[in-house]
Amino acid sequence: RLAEKLGELVSERARALEDVEEGLKGVKKQVEDKAKGTSDTSRLVDAKKGLKAMEVECSRMDVEAGVLQCLLDSRAKEQGTAGGLLDDGSIVESLDESMEDSLLVMGG
Repeated sequence: RLAEKLGELVSERARALEDVEEGLKGVKKQVEDKAKGTSDTSRLVDAKKGLKAMEVECSRMDVEAGVLQCLLDSRAKEQGTAGGLLDDGSIVESLDESMEDSLLVMGG
């Protein structure tokens, strides 16, 4: 009888140990998944690349705006208008070709 009771106790403890091991495996998997998720920086890298592209585009647009302003000022001086626009809007029309040429040179 003692051998049977000891056998049952050993069996119980073996089952309890298996349960603990299964729980441990689950916890290890959760920890690995969390660690993998926190070390995955691909979304952050993509966001930084997008931000950098936007900064480059903004800089390019600033340069274009500056060039166009210079062209407008230059053309206004040539036309003799202090405000930069003639009453009939002809300064704008005359700038169209100049702006297109400048934008083509700048790569726009």
